Amino acid sequence: MMPHHLPSAVQLTCGLILTLVLTSISAAEPPTLDFLYPAGFARGTTSEKVLVAGNIDPWPVKAWVSQPGVTVEMQEEKGRLNVVVTEDVPAGVYFMRLYNDQGASAIKPFFVGTTPEKTEEESNNDAKNAKLLAGPTIVNGRLDSSADVDQFRVTASQGDVLVASLVANNFLASPMDAVLQVCDPRGLILAQNDDEQGIDPQIAFAVPADGEYLVRLFAFPETPNSTIGFASGNGFVYRLTITTQPFVDHLLPLAVNRNEPTELKLQGWNLAEGATLPQPELAEGIELLQPAASHPANAIFVKVVEIPSQLAVSDQVQAISLPLVLSGRIDKPRSSHRFLFEASKGKPVIAAIESRALGFPMDPRLQVIDGEGKVLVDVDDAGKNRDPVLTFNPPADGQYTLVVRDLHRGGGFRYVYRLTVTQPEPDYALSLAADMLTLKAGESVDLEVTVNRIQGFKEEIQLTVEGLPDGIEAAAVSSAAAGDSAKKVTVKISGSAEAWSGAIRIIGQVGERQRTASYAIAKTTLRREDPWLTVLPVAKE
Repeated sequence: MMPHHLPSAVQLTCGLILTLVLTSISAAEPPTLDFLYPAGFARGTTSEKVLVAGNIDPWPVKAWVSQPGVTVEMQEEKGRLNVVVTEDVPAGVYFMRLYNDQGASAIKPFFVGTTPEKTEEESNNDAKNAKLLAGPTIVNGRLDSSADVDQFRVTASQGDVLVASLVANNFLASPMDAVLQVCDPRGLILAQNDDEQGIDPQIAFAVPADGEYLVRLFAFPETPNSTIGFASGNGFVYRLTITTQPFVDHLLPLAVNRNEPTELKLQGWNLAEGATLPQPELAEGIELLQPAASHPANAIFVKVVEIPSQLAVSDQVQAISLPLVLSGRIDKPRSSHRFLFEASKGKPVIAAIESRALGFPMDPRLQVIDGEGKVLVDVDDAGKNRDPVLTFNPPADGQYTLVVRDLHRGGGFRYVYRLTVTQPEPDYALSLAADMLTLKAGESVDLEVTVNRIQGFKEEIQLTVEGLPDGIEAAAVSSAAAGDSAKKVTVKISGSAEAWSGAIRIIGQVGERQRTASYAIAKTTLRREDPWLTVLPVAKE
């Protein structure tokens, strides 16, 4: 039987423990996810002791992933996961989110591939300690120590193309500006690249002789500072593909029409001549396609569109009909593509080009020229965006020429673009600044939605929220045709419910025209439509 009166020392100890427990409970915060390491997995595998870094107290947290067939289990060791990927998961880019009863992290991407994957092993800072890679390999690595340099040995034969391709700053948002080198066994540099895909490097090296070669990787900080030297850190996570076998860099065309089967032409190295893919079946509502043949270390997307899509021809003038999506490549320096189109006075034409945003080195320039050769519109950058948007108001009915070229008159295999030319109808789009929010039961939380009215769209938009749990509601709100709410509205979510976490959707409706609010994924061109809501449990008295 416990005594009625505890000794003062015991009372003090119990009080201290109780205080620590209560402090721990009250100090619990939503988790954050700074990075995931490794950042990719081969399908049909189980990866143990995957590291997640961020605010993960208290441990364990929970994990949500965007793809069925990928499961995550928390290990007892703090910050460690088991990730299981079944054989039937398609190669591609997916997302993970950590959450607990207090809220959720922002989502982070991870890759699933079919090529063997290897985790980098230290120490490999010099050539003599570089590990020999057998066959095509994706190395999941980290430049985590001071002035870290990672090196790998490969064997190749004369006539091979040795491809070394890095994903780090793109998609993974690693704060690094990496440099790749291919060297001979003594360390003599044979090829070097730093900014082929955004600020991520890629090398396609024609092997001059049978033998062994070194692939070397190091980095500088993404944001330059006063330090002169290499940079590294826990978050300098990367995926490096090294192969002399088929590697798909991109596909042409870069857009497919939903209702017209389109043959996709593989573009890369070590490929069979004329290699193609049939267009796969497209699910309802899909906007971006990740073809299974794309290399699992790269993020290759093809846009799904409702208007015709075709390839641009070489330097000949090509007659086109609007609307249209054109995919092309400026093969040679100082060359351009020219498209002849009909336009009517009072009916604007908009040409939006994508190249830099898709990871290509082209700096696009767009011009419209009249029948006498006079330049009517000339655009380069759109603010900080290297991919411009051209708006042309025809001064008269007639034929005009749209010119596409690189600003610096460059050209080559990766000077690739996707050009959408339309005479757009009024429409609207909805966007969110954040991908998660938290509601205290019995209170309310405001969700701000930005309304982009395209081509002077003047109708009232009704916004509703789907996916809320029982006891939580959001009254419909309107974005008026004019005034403050025409550009921005606030959705108020409120109510009382048990603790709950899950994805919701914000839907806009104008007659039959429905649009879903989306948020951007950092360092990618991707957007998602599933913001995360956490309903906090009712505080216990």
